[in-house]
Amino acid sequence: MRIALHNPFAETWFAESELASRICIAAKNLGWQAAEWRRQSDIDAYQPDCVLALHNNSYKAWKFPTYGCMWNPPSFFEGVNDAVRNVLTYDGYLVSSPVIEDWLYRLLLNTPKPLLKTPFFTSCFATDYQALTLDKPRLVYFGSNWDGDRFLKFFQQLDRQPYIDIYGKPEGWTFLQQAYRGTLPFDGISVLRALHQGGVGLCLHRPEHRQAAVPSMRIFEIVASGAIALCGEHPFIRKAFGDSVLYIDPDATPLDQVQHITQHMAWIAAHPDNARAMSEQAHRIFSERYTLEALLLGLAELHKAVISKRGFIAPLSATVSEHKSEPKSEPKSEPKSEPKSEPKSEPKSEPKSEPKSVSFVMVNQGRSPEPFSDRLERSLHSLATQTHSNCHAIIGTREPDEFEIIHQKIAEIAQVDEAAPLTIHAQLLPDCGYHSSQLWHLFPQINTDYFGLMQVGDVLYPNHVATAMQIVETAADEPILYSGAISRGTAEEAMPALFYHPFRVDALLQLESPAPECAWLFPARVLNQWGDCDPRLNHLYWLYCLLHAVQVAPVRFSTSLTAAASFAPSPSPEQVQAERRALELLFWQQEIVPGKPLNPAHSQPGASATQLHDALSRIAAMESSKFWKLRTAWFRLKHRLGLPVND
Repeated sequence: MRIALHNPFAETWFAESELASRICIAAKNLGWQAAEWRRQSDIDAYQPDCVLALHNNSYKAWKFPTYGCMWNPPSFFEGVNDAVRNVLTYDGYLVSSPVIEDWLYRLLLNTPKPLLKTPFFTSCFATDYQALTLDKPRLVYFGSNWDGDRFLKFFQQLDRQPYIDIYGKPEGWTFLQQAYRGTLPFDGISVLRALHQGGVGLCLHRPEHRQAAVPSMRIFEIVASGAIALCGEHPFIRKAFGDSVLYIDPDATPLDQVQHITQHMAWIAAHPDNARAMSEQAHRIFSERYTLEALLLGLAELHKAVISKRGFIAPLSATVSEHKSEPKSEPKSEPKSEPKSEPKSEPKSEPKSEPKSVSFVMVNQGRSPEPFSDRLERSLHSLATQTHSNCHAIIGTREPDEFEIIHQKIAEIAQVDEAAPLTIHAQLLPDCGYHSSQLWHLFPQINTDYFGLMQVGDVLYPNHVATAMQIVETAADEPILYSGAISRGTAEEAMPALFYHPFRVDALLQLESPAPECAWLFPARVLNQWGDCDPRLNHLYWLYCLLHAVQVAPVRFSTSLTAAASFAPSPSPEQVQAERRALELLFWQQEIVPGKPLNPAHSQPGASATQLHDALSRIAAMESSKFWKLRTAWFRLKHRLGLPVND
């Protein structure tokens, strides 16, 4: 198995860097591959089987199944919309406590996404137990002290004791006078060596971790090293390790806690054999239940479930039905001496319905600096690798040289796989003038149950259609569907832009789209609504299509991130403003949904002072003109004569 570890932090002082090193060691022990990455482009190039998101301040941004490492208490990110959104983009979850599992259950309960999970902890790779030398035991603590004031008074008291060694980021420990010992490499090994050499490791948790029963990596690294664990009381540690570790009361005063620690250190020095027996028992529990190797095997089982249930692989029955041909059996002759009996009626199996057909209309907007051939190959490959088995492509271009490239790519796909499920129709279009006109020339070619729109260069992840059709199978009607999407940026960007929002019709009426066009799938009946009404637009044609579509079908969000829009330079503000005015005219005083017309003014920050001044100047000029004065006098006369006054 090949695993990419996504660490969103640029600095290496965070626990995620040390944990990534340990996971890499455990993966190697299993004969797997694992590597730590920060940039989306690096993960794409690595081509892993799956990605572990080590922290939920980042979202899924690639086609590979992604598992969120849920080892932070929910109280850390509840109410933070971006963090909750990031969690929702993942395909499965590595869960460190029942409290987190309940939180995930509630988050996903009313979404199309199932809760697929496995237990996982910030643990350590398997180690051999090595007996401790406890002649002069020392208490060792590691931490970046990222939140600054965590246990400040406690560490100030502990700093005065002769047995304490503290390692970590220098900026986090400037208040210490004598206990700070510098930094250690985040290589997965150095921390364990220091713990074993000291003999005793200190494990503390914030109140949020204790309330959520979420253990930190401290307890696992201590027992893996063979050292004696001295822990603040914690529900997971008490249940998992029992009396094989020592405890202090985390709610006691800092002075009382330090005095209790001093007593424990004196007991260890006075009873080294008993202390070693405790550490050996704790190490045995770790080795049997909590090594990263064992947890990674659980990840492998989760991965099997995710790729099957989330559409990353084609269903076995669909694959078999395409290639299986039953041999014809010879009819059996019946004995003439016996009368024919009525054949026994056997229950008939329900005929398997064909998967819904889906086509994608693809055109080239022509604003990308990337060569057409490269973008086309990327888009066609993403369609050819859809796990849904009934997909089709309709490609149009106005350029003869691009049309020739399209035919070359079609031949290449056929040569690679003669049984490729993707059928492709190419069409050379007349010089339509507008980008929307290209689409309206291609719409008559659609004869499928569903269809989508793409730009050349857009990418659909392998389970894009499959996850959408899972929703269609259980829907009472045929809804409009859309997924989460990213916008492919430049190689210099660590992470691309994310489009992952619930659909709000009020936002659409303000001419805002929750996702790029490639993220959407429409039932065929939407075509009747569009008809022959080409809006003659170059940029905002997509909003025109969507404004019509929502009038005939409900919208459902798949909550899966399965699309990537190609990078292209944005149109100028003047071009966008001109097409916004065109949309206002196209839908002038029309209801998009009952009781709600287009309302674009709220999506704009308001007229600028210059625009307002220009408008007032035009009004003043009109009122000073001879025509306006004659018009005003005429209305006054009509009013005096009692005649109706209408503008």
